[in-house]
Amino acid sequence: MLVLQALGALAMLTVWGMEMHAGVSTPWDRWLLPGCAAVIGLCTALTLRWPALEPSLRVVPMGTFNLYLVAALHASLAFTSGEEQRYQVITNLFWVPLGYGCAFVFLRLRAALVVSGLTAAGIFVPLLWFAQQHRLPDWLIGDDPLLPQVALSQAMFVALLTAVVRLRSSHDRAQAHVALMRELAVTDPLTGLPNRRGTTDRLDAAMAMVARHGQPLSVALIDVDNFKSINDRYGHAAGDAVLHRLAQTMQQATRATDMLGRWGGEEFLLLAPATSAPAAGELAERVRRAVAAQAFAHGEPVTISVGVSTCWSADRVEALLRRADDALYRAKAGGRDRVEPSASPGAAVSA
Repeated sequence: MLVLQALGALAMLTVWGMEMHAGVSTPWDRWLLPGCAAVIGLCTALTLRWPALEPSLRVVPMGTFNLYLVAALHASLAFTSGEEQRYQVITNLFWVPLGYGCAFVFLRLRAALVVSGLTAAGIFVPLLWFAQQHRLPDWLIGDDPLLPQVALSQAMFVALLTAVVRLRSSHDRAQAHVALMRELAVTDPLTGLPNRRGTTDRLDAAMAMVARHGQPLSVALIDVDNFKSINDRYGHAAGDAVLHRLAQTMQQATRATDMLGRWGGEEFLLLAPATSAPAAGELAERVRRAVAAQAFAHGEPVTISVGVSTCWSADRVEALLRRADDALYRAKAGGRDRVEPSASPGAAVSA
């Protein structure tokens, strides 16, 4: 928008310079053209300096330009004659569609229609009325339907701009809807975390980075201890509240580079890129402690068991998850509320 404003001011100064050089500038254009360019340039500069003024200043350049077109056209009809009048009127009519375009660029659709309608009315209502009174020059109201064609072409231009804006708006809404559907397809609605599909996609991408760069990737398979008893004793609403709060607690305990997803039911999968086995064990232990210290709405503590596994470039997703699942099983068998490392060499030490 600011670039268009700057170009508009430059265009007005260019027209002013050309007409002054050719000796065809009217007395009012000698002042109005540079004056309008100065107003538009000032609005551009103020917006650059104070962006918060943009909503208030947006209408000024467009309004200045449209008012100039209306005033200059009628001034040319009233105070010039002959070839000078013909030149001034035709050149003004050339620029009128740009005034409509500015309205549709700078304003919302309804406001743009109002401004365009007022501009067209300010130009053509007096022209048509003067034509009925035979007070317009012959070249404008002769046997050729010049004036009606100009009015009709500009009306069609406004209709086209309206259609373009509406189509663009419909396209934007459709794109936003598609983006929302894609997000919902990979997001768990209860916790707001990536669901199994979304987590799998990110795991595949992380494994591809491991193969490319050779950095380790650690995963932690997390299971809520005795979750069934929470549902049985307090109801599924309480169980859902536990999962929601649990997701928040675990996310707060992870790093910005980690990714936590809901793997299914009361299971979660934590991805820790570029994280060695010992560091992954420390991360999982921090998450476990955060959950154990958290108060839950149903009034009883909640604990988690965690199985940690680390892979390198030669590993596969299935093997990585199988080792994490085996480690989780050992954590459950070992008394729960604990972190258990993978049995592979170099895994994290047990908490």
